[in-house]
Amino acid sequence: MADGPGFKLEKITQVCLVVEDIDKMVEAHWRRFGIGPWRILTFDSANCASCTYMGKPARFRMRFALADVAGLTLEMVQHLEGDTIYKDYLKRAGVGVQHLGTNVANLDEAVARMEALGYKALMTARGFGKSRDGHFAYMGTEEELGTVWELVQAPTVRFDPDRIYPAQ
Repeated sequence: MADGPGFKLEKITQVCLVVEDIDKMVEAHWRRFGIGPWRILTFDSANCASCTYMGKPARFRMRFALADVAGLTLEMVQHLEGDTIYKDYLKRAGVGVQHLGTNVANLDEAVARMEALGYKALMTARGFGKSRDGHFAYMGTEEELGTVWELVQAPTVRFDPDRIYPAQ
């Protein structure tokens, strides 16, 4: 009989595509499949309490777009600056599905449980919400599980988007 799970994921909350041109891709998804509206934002690690890449302090920027698809968040990320797992993915595989995400109540506890299973945090950010709360960690699960898993402790209040597509 198999042992139980080392870390029980309750729900997949996000699927993420890494793209080269967010504007082009959100417009195509809207035009072809009616996915949207899209909330488009710019993420800058300078606005966070701390960020890491491969275990070391890091600075990076990216644009991301979020749309709800029947309760699942479809996310697109466009790398802008710095070393990131998105830049690595684009170089290795090109545009495509780079990670799946799940929300957690306590990021530190969830990361510790994933690390106990042998997975390391590839990239993290702390304090990305308006109230300087909100944390995420991308775990190095790709080799064994076929994709990176993102753990997200959502912020209390998110920043307003730079724009909405299509315009409301």
